[in-house]
Amino acid sequence: MDAFRTWSESVRSLTACPDSRHRGPGTGPLLPLTASASTDPVTPSRSGLHLLDGILPTSAIGQLSLAHAELAYLSACSTAHREWRQADEALHLASAFHLAGFRHVIASLWSLDDRTAATAAHAFYQRLPATTADHAATALHHVTRSLRAEHPDRPDLWAPLIHSGP
Repeated sequence: MDAFRTWSESVRSLTACPDSRHRGPGTGPLLPLTASASTDPVTPSRSGLHLLDGILPTSAIGQLSLAHAELAYLSACSTAHREWRQADEALHLASAFHLAGFRHVIASLWSLDDRTAATAAHAFYQRLPATTADHAATALHHVTRSLRAEHPDRPDLWAPLIHSGP
């Protein structure tokens, strides 16, 4: 699939340099993704990211081997959702990025409106130190608390984003 080849080359170039000091969105070993996503409840390995020329399946993402990947921020809807029929399996887009080598993954448990997703991503990167992704969980915690303070009666807006990793 051309989309996978182009995407995997781009990801490899983003994560190739372990000495990169600039860790802003789109450079260094951070990968911010805003593509749409879909889940396949019957065959989770066919879930994937919607790229311009097709779907990049979870199975293909998990086959990558990225030695210096630190953080994937998946702002697409339901990137950490798993189907109830496979409750004992953790196969979803977020887990595929861990398999590919990303130490930290930010993903969503359900759909999140675009405005809130953009606000959350912006606030997250503002709180993330420029030299490491090791504080990704803390940065997301602060973002969630801020969204909760703004929308105390709307957990659908402040609760879907999760961090997985060390």
